[in-house]
Amino acid sequence: MCELLLQLGFSEPETVLRHYPAQLSGGQRQRICIAMALLGNAPVLIADEPTSALDPVTEREILTLLRHSIKQKGIAGVLITHDLSSAMGCDKLLVIDEGQMIAYGSPKEALLSSNHPFCQQLCQLMA
Repeated sequence: MCELLLQLGFSEPETVLRHYPAQLSGGQRQRICIAMALLGNAPVLIADEPTSALDPVTEREILTLLRHSIKQKGIAGVLITHDLSSAMGCDKLLVIDEGQMIAYGSPKEALLSSNHPFCQQLCQLMA
């Protein structure tokens, strides 16, 4: 675990492991969660809203760490988010509205090729 925490940016993992969650920042807690998810050696890492309640700088760091860790482990990653800027960095985007798949493809392709009103709203948000 300590080696994994070093890879995720902790300079003193042994000390961090002795802390209570309230003693860690939001970004540190997210890194701990990523480490816990990677420990299981599962073929897929599912991250549900991994950057909620984080400041924009920490959000980018966490997404970068997730992408790097997924590539390094050679596993698939699924990012579930309401944050369009987070989703735009993904290889593929699946847009769901009211439980129905309405668009799929590269992020730009999925949003621009769909005539669905929800996708058109998302495109306006990107502009």
